[in-house]
Amino acid sequence: MAEAVLSAREVLGRGVAPSKGRPRAGLQKSSFRDRGAEQTPGRDCVLGQQLCVCVQTASEPPLRGALLLGCVLGLASLLAPVLPGLPPLPGLPWLIAWLAWLPSLYALLRAALFLVVGGVVASMPARMAARWLAAEPSLKASPWMLEGLPPASRPEGLQACKALDAGNARIDGAVLLTGATGFVGGCILYSLLARAEHLGITKIVLLVRSRRGSTLAERIHKLREKAMFDELRDTFDKLVVGLEGDTSKQNFGWGKAQVSWPHMEPLRAVLHCAGDVRFTQPMQQAAICLISATLQMQQLASQWKAARFVFVSTAFVHATPPCKANLAERLVELQEFDAMELYRDALRQGSWAQNAMKALGFPNTYAFCKAVAEHLVMAGDDEGLDVRIVRPSIVGPAWAFPYIGWAGDKPSTVVGGLALLGRRGLLGGLQVFQDAFSHPSPVVPVDLVAEEAVKALAGGGVRRIVHACLDSSEADKMFSFKSLQRHYYQLLALKGSLTLPELGFKAKLLRWSDHASVFQVIHALLHLLPSKLSVTCCVCLQWILACLGVTSRLLDNLVKSSQCSQSCSELPRLYQPFSSPRRPWHFCSSLRLPEDWCIHEYLLICARAGHAFAESAGLHGPGRSYAKEFAELQIFSPSTLWADAVVTLAHPKASIFQALVAFLVRRGLSWINLTVAMDGASLHSFTKISTPLVLCPQHRSMLDFVIVGLTCFQMQPMLPMLQLPHVAADAEFFALPVLGRVLAWLGAFRVQRNRHGQPDPALRASVDQALRSGRPLEIYLEGLRSRGRRQLRLRTGLLKALQSHSRPMALVPLAMSYELLPEDASLYREIAGLPREPLRSSSFFSWVLRGLRGELVPLGEAFLRFGAPHTLEESTNVDALASKVQTELVELSSVTTLHCRALAQVLALSVESVEAALQMETLVRSSCIPDSAKPSLSSSECWPLVLQAATLAPIRRHLPEQWGRWLVEGLEEGAKEKTATAETAAGHGLGLALAELAGALRAQLLAAEKAAKHAEEVLRQSGMVAITEVDLLQLLEGLPPLLARGAASVVANSAKSEGHASHAGHATRGRGKGGSFATPLWPETDELQSDEALDRWGFKDTKFVAQYVNGRPAARITSRRYSKALGPSRPLFQLWEFLQRQLAVPLDVLDVLESSIPDLPKPAPGHGLADIWQLRTRQTVRFSDAVVCPESEQEVEVLVKAATSFNQGKGFGIIPVGGRTNVTSATACPPKEVDPRPFVSLDMRGLSKVLWVNAEDGVAMVEAGITGVSLQEALKQHGVTMGMEPDSMELSTLGGWIATRASGMKRARYGNIEDMVLDTRVVTPSGPLWQRHGGSSLAQSAIGRASANVGLPALVLGSEGCLGIITCAVVRVQRLPEVVEYQSVLFPTWDKGAEWMREVARLPAALRPASCRLMDQKQLQLAQALKEPEGRMASLRAGLRQAFLYLMGLSGPETAAVTLVFEGTREEVNLQKKLVARLVARAGGLWAGASSGAAGYALTFAIAYLRDFGLDYRILAESLETMVPWSMIDQVWPAVTAAVEEKHRLLRLPGRPFMSCRMTQLYDEGGVLYMYIAVCTTGLEPKRALEAFETLEHVARQAVLDAGGCLSHHHGIGKLRAALLPSTQSPVLSQTLRDLKAVLDPSNILAARNGVWGAPFKREGPESKSCKACEDYSPLRNSFGVFQN
Repeated sequence: MAEAVLSAREVLGRGVAPSKGRPRAGLQKSSFRDRGAEQTPGRDCVLGQQLCVCVQTASEPPLRGALLLGCVLGLASLLAPVLPGLPPLPGLPWLIAWLAWLPSLYALLRAALFLVVGGVVASMPARMAARWLAAEPSLKASPWMLEGLPPASRPEGLQACKALDAGNARIDGAVLLTGATGFVGGCILYSLLARAEHLGITKIVLLVRSRRGSTLAERIHKLREKAMFDELRDTFDKLVVGLEGDTSKQNFGWGKAQVSWPHMEPLRAVLHCAGDVRFTQPMQQAAICLISATLQMQQLASQWKAARFVFVSTAFVHATPPCKANLAERLVELQEFDAMELYRDALRQGSWAQNAMKALGFPNTYAFCKAVAEHLVMAGDDEGLDVRIVRPSIVGPAWAFPYIGWAGDKPSTVVGGLALLGRRGLLGGLQVFQDAFSHPSPVVPVDLVAEEAVKALAGGGVRRIVHACLDSSEADKMFSFKSLQRHYYQLLALKGSLTLPELGFKAKLLRWSDHASVFQVIHALLHLLPSKLSVTCCVCLQWILACLGVTSRLLDNLVKSSQCSQSCSELPRLYQPFSSPRRPWHFCSSLRLPEDWCIHEYLLICARAGHAFAESAGLHGPGRSYAKEFAELQIFSPSTLWADAVVTLAHPKASIFQALVAFLVRRGLSWINLTVAMDGASLHSFTKISTPLVLCPQHRSMLDFVIVGLTCFQMQPMLPMLQLPHVAADAEFFALPVLGRVLAWLGAFRVQRNRHGQPDPALRASVDQALRSGRPLEIYLEGLRSRGRRQLRLRTGLLKALQSHSRPMALVPLAMSYELLPEDASLYREIAGLPREPLRSSSFFSWVLRGLRGELVPLGEAFLRFGAPHTLEESTNVDALASKVQTELVELSSVTTLHCRALAQVLALSVESVEAALQMETLVRSSCIPDSAKPSLSSSECWPLVLQAATLAPIRRHLPEQWGRWLVEGLEEGAKEKTATAETAAGHGLGLALAELAGALRAQLLAAEKAAKHAEEVLRQSGMVAITEVDLLQLLEGLPPLLARGAASVVANSAKSEGHASHAGHATRGRGKGGSFATPLWPETDELQSDEALDRWGFKDTKFVAQYVNGRPAARITSRRYSKALGPSRPLFQLWEFLQRQLAVPLDVLDVLESSIPDLPKPAPGHGLADIWQLRTRQTVRFSDAVVCPESEQEVEVLVKAATSFNQGKGFGIIPVGGRTNVTSATACPPKEVDPRPFVSLDMRGLSKVLWVNAEDGVAMVEAGITGVSLQEALKQHGVTMGMEPDSMELSTLGGWIATRASGMKRARYGNIEDMVLDTRVVTPSGPLWQRHGGSSLAQSAIGRASANVGLPALVLGSEGCLGIITCAVVRVQRLPEVVEYQSVLFPTWDKGAEWMREVARLPAALRPASCRLMDQKQLQLAQALKEPEGRMASLRAGLRQAFLYLMGLSGPETAAVTLVFEGTREEVNLQKKLVARLVARAGGLWAGASSGAAGYALTFAIAYLRDFGLDYRILAESLETMVPWSMIDQVWPAVTAAVEEKHRLLRLPGRPFMSCRMTQLYDEGGVLYMYIAVCTTGLEPKRALEAFETLEHVARQAVLDAGGCLSHHHGIGKLRAALLPSTQSPVLSQTLRDLKAVLDPSNILAARNGVWGAPFKREGPESKSCKACEDYSPLRNSFGVFQN
């Protein structure tokens, strides 16, 4: 395979000199290299040389066959656009079978290579030919045609018919009518019925012939049920009766009996309209149908005493157009021929009549027989029968009645020709009709013909022969056939009925057919030859099967179809005398076109009718839907891969890249079965635009820009203005590694949102560049996708940026109406309160995989409708313009029957009643999703459809005003408009059902609003002072999320308008207060500072801050202190999204808590949540009265003695303070009501020296104030380490570790602090304590163990500053490890990871990794968010990594990770790794790399800063740690999560709690769980917020104890956990410890009151209030309450 790939790269990468002689079979690897070496390097490598090499090297039969097959496939793609009748390529299973015998994989790859090369090379001419055909200039849409696409709004039907002036002539009796089931006869019947009362018609008798399988009554009933008679059905029932008879049979088929007039009403007039209009009839058949039938009807009229006989003939009884004069209304001259003799000869099938027809110049038997019939009819005239002849020309669709565009039930004349031109294929349609001279066509609307016939029937006028065609004075008001065909092709191109290569081919044929000889060749090759071959083949096959005794109904039908196709293929030649005469047809006629006549509109009427027949099965008429043809254009519908390739790759203006993207887009839309349609009538907006175009679509889905781009892509050849637009895309799209690059290549430009009115300098340059390209812009003024299909308020930032350009622009609104969306479920989750999922390439590729597997649900239809253009100039009021655009977007929205189903499902109504109600005032389109495909809609599908329908004005105006403002933001409707609308509806009898529908919806909305108001009251009682929409939404769990969101928004906005107080501590970053100077800003430096922050964790120069970066909110750390873990300082977009997603609350970057704190001496209070929160929110807190920083143990003793003797022995309190990293409020001063004495903070960091190190004995003596980092560096100089590395080692001190009984991350190798401390020196009020080391001469060594009563370290470990002040300690040290290696492992679930940790704990202590920590999925996501990839390549690598993990089953919601640290000698580390690897393989884990392990270990130090970053946005968080036996460890975390979630719900806190867990240390008997809890307290007062969190924390710790865990593993007890301590030890032990303190500190000088030495003190809590929502509060922050000065 490697050789084949190398060969392919060499062949395709450079030109190869032609080899001499025939190449040997079975080419070796060297042969490729030799040929590659012979070539001359340079740029002369052309495709022809490569193809030559491919052909020469393809010596084996399989390779030659592959190359030949590729060429055949390419040539087939060449022929497909040119010959539209070519069927799609079948499957190629035989190709696979053919390739199966190839001798080796190498040969298979080479065959595939040549197959691809051959196909690509051969298909290049195909694409070039297709693009050449598609680039036909005549396919560009004419402006007037676009203006005429909106359906005409003028009188039609009965109203138009009655408005015609019929004169005073009357019939006053019955009428006998033939041909009423036909085109012209049907319209005449309609006209007679419409004016029956005016004409005095008492009965209309229809002579109808019998048909096989249909009785007379059935045929009359079928005629009655036609849509054309909807307005006249009662009149039809009253007047119309049938009479069975066939005019083409002797005596009408009644036999020899003489039939008398069968009705009481006297017969006054007979109109004969029946006849066979086929031009290819034999002479005898034509004579019978056209002459004998007419003469027989004339005799019947005379026999039944009719006063008038009207014969509908044809204007083409004139054989040829006139030379100069117009054709008069008189009988045509037959020269020396006698009409009766011609008639007789025709019936005898003589040749004399045939020769006479040719001599007289008649083109066909139809016109000839009509002319003879006229002579014979007029010759039989007598005084008792008034004979009149009506001569219509080519009859076209109706202008006004029965309705606009009516063309009968079957295509005829001009409509039939268009129907055949609009059908695909050589056998199903036609390619061209000739019109070489562009004369006005002799077409006349059928209703004008009917009007002339009715006038003649009523006896109006004196003319006996009437031309029912256009007079020569108005001939130029009718289009030519060439113009009709050309514009019909334009309409088909817009509609997408045929591909552009097909239509370009037809258009070129039309132009080439100007030459008669060329037309004859084209006609023979494309019309006659295929049809004759088809008939011949079918007949032969039928004969063969008949000989074999086999019958096939399918074959019989195929024979009939091919014979019909053959007859249709003759039409271009038969129509030629009428469509392309050398001289135009000019008639003398009294017929005049209507006053509202428009040639362009009538051309569109004809085109609509032709297309309707072409699209219908069997060329049947679609009824009243003619007007809808081309009113809706289909941009896309699911089709075959072949069809998509032709449509996209044949685009005449697109680059190959754009074509490929369009192809992929079409395939993607096919997967979701989405149909894209557009309101064609709205395209008239583009006819008057001369300025740069700006499209302003609604924003409903990620599909918006895809659909708009595809629409413009396909419309560009017809509408050059609609080029592929430059999309104003959010910056988030460009961060995607692949899709972002594709968007950039397609011309998208970046828009930075959320700049809060600040201009974007880069935007102007992007817009300038886009405008210079001449392509339109596409901007989304809503900014965000509408959740729930509401209409969001339009933003004006982009409009102002566009306004800054000197050129005026045309803004065109574009309404996007969907049925279902691919994001319905995710958007619904966002509406329910979950944050938005960030855009990821992995999500896109996952969607692609699901599409390939066919797992995507059908989405129905997306409907586009353009609005009127609005000019944007420098003087334009942008706000007013945005309001106009928004109003138009709402008005242009549309609904389908799927919306009716959703409304019916929600309101418990019938679908039919809902649809009928909506149809009263708006158009309801048919859904593309059948009821059987989706019998019921889910809530996430149903409610968006309901709200989309509710935004329509007819429904919205019946809803409460506040809900209307929510449905359509920023759109104000006046009361007058509402009143006028209601009055109009009432006046027309409309709106009753619609009002009932809206009333049912109104009731649901008001009920939801009532529930939201109740929730608001509950929240106010719970202490929340600023209630937001999200807070209310959380309490409305029983309502559908969309309804709950609307109610919450309505109530929250109402509360704002009523002026409720906002939450405390709100401030905006970066804006100074009035009268103050702006704060100077300085660039960040790489130099790290060691100054400690007082109001947050860590160092002053290091903290997380939030800001907008390219319009997107992001977090960022302010220093490079933790670059190893976080990488270089960069925006962390994923971190901000992670916080919102996990807490399920929206966060505002600028809504930052005030951080000003009072001036405090160092050290300030500890880093516990309560300490920092109270400090930052300026709550009443007691601080120490003084701070003393001793530098020796003697100074500590002096201070303690002074404290003992102060104030007559009452003393003052001392609280030893180390690094302030405690999280238990251990260093906080008790309130004055508990201890009114002065307090001194003893800052021990002055005692920070390493007194001595004995590396030989492995011990060192260190002062207690040294920090962990300083101690590590000092010992490193002696080649040793203590190995104590807690998360807080940068700040915490040795004394603090001992006082809290701390533990480190590398406990598995070095032990806990109790394993490291051998001896201590402690200062107490009663004197110093020491053991085994005393006096001034301390030996620089230590005794590791002695059996001499209680060890002193055991007394002070965990004493938390209450028994004595630790001044120094003797600790164990070890040599620095030779090797330190990191690693990481992924497990599919937490349980799998925990089981693996248990196996590691079973290893001997020396064989365990120094650090082994298991993180759950949330911590893993947090780690990934903190180390966000930068750049497209990094994002691409991350995406590929995620894809790999997905394939490995390690990307699920339960994935866990382990970080490992191996330390020791090389042998130890290798052995540890070997044993761990076995366990990993056994547990099904996956090694994730050393870099991830190192980053994960270092990340521990940075994570601590996140808690205080959360405090900036009122997110309270803290950690809990516990040790749990292995037998109970799987019970603790579920118990904690359940308890916290339940309490969080009862406390009515916003969003949801964030809870995460990791396992940090392993023991033989159990493991340590380190848990995080964070909640958002937005809206609560600071004091109430802290109480709520403490309640949650207490519940969590109680759950830990109940499940078998301990109270604390290494953080200590302090004041925070003291209330729970009695449940973990006996009262006797507690009292013993208190007695010990009384001996050591009788005056309670060390008065920190931590742990067992604290005095219980109950403070006022929320349980003392009567708030129902807070009845479950049980805050137990500490044992003595709120601090006070």
